[in-house]
Amino acid sequence: MKKAFFASSLIFAFLSIFALLAFYPAPFPESKDKQLLAKANMFNLQFPQEKIYLHLDRLSYWANDDIWFKAYLKNSPIPDCNLYVELLNSSGTILQKRMYWAQNGLAYGDIQVPDTISSGVYQIRAYTNWMRNFDDEYFFRQNLVIWNLRDKHSDNEPERINRKDVDFQFFPEGGTFLNGISNKMAFKATDKKGKGLAAAGRIVDDLNNVGRNLKVISKE
Repeated sequence: MKKAFFASSLIFAFLSIFALLAFYPAPFPESKDKQLLAKANMFNLQFPQEKIYLHLDRLSYWANDDIWFKAYLKNSPIPDCNLYVELLNSSGTILQKRMYWAQNGLAYGDIQVPDTISSGVYQIRAYTNWMRNFDDEYFFRQNLVIWNLRDKHSDNEPERINRKDVDFQFFPEGGTFLNGISNKMAFKATDKKGKGLAAAGRIVDDLNNVGRNLKVISKE
């Protein structure tokens, strides 16, 4: 009788412990999450995502101009390193490539615009050797406009084009036109096929007073 009672008590105690454990989650998932988070933080410390910002002197240039810049490196594991700056055309072809030395996360320099370049929209790209270990979407990129006065029509007579077929595009410095202060702005004109056109125009106010005459040549 005592044995039967002891066995029943043991079974009851086992079932009670099992029922209590069912209401408490096992510690392993939380511990595993902490381990994964710690590993992720350690990876970010060991392999930080380096970023570059280039401050350009302006966003529009003429052929044979110098593009001056100041470069800032952020989250750089190697603050003293080589910095690569490239000038690309709209097809992604590298036209100019220069290497500069960054010290304490800063670099200064310039890259010359070729005198044979055609008028159009181009891109400045910058990166370091460390950034090559990751996707190139983290490279610095900045579009800019370049003009060349050699881009002229071969015919003596100007080509007659319907003004409805002309597309004017404006490029304010810094990407935004600010009201109330002096702004620098470049523009280009293209036909319906996207071909650059020689263009002239005026800036007028709401009373039709001429503020500035414009005359540029754009050809892509």
